[in-house]
Amino acid sequence: MEDFYIDISGIQYPAELKNTVTAHIIYDHLPFIGNIQCSVDKIYFDVPLSIPSEDSKKNVLHIGDIVFSSKESTIAILLEDITITSQERVAVFARMIGDLSVLRDIKDGEVIYFTK
Repeated sequence: MEDFYIDISGIQYPAELKNTVTAHIIYDHLPFIGNIQCSVDKIYFDVPLSIPSEDSKKNVLHIGDIVFSSKESTIAILLEDITITSQERVAVFARMIGDLSVLRDIKDGEVIYFTK
């Protein structure tokens, strides 16, 4: 599967796509630009996509996993390992590569780009 890049505040981070339907759809619609929203365990942004739900096969998601929420039409990058319940409908479609500690310094409103 193809790689893509995430640019936050002028710094580019590589990411690896998984071989899933969601990953293919998202890659075909790149580039995306958004304003980051921060929470304790993730940074996320809205995307103009409606993708049928493809639930994660995992109960535990890991730091650096990149997920799409079909319910909220958001893409999130996880900042820590989390356990998801059967009610949460997210698809892990990629993984960020490299030093993820810098993600903790990101602030609400920063601009994020997903590009090929």
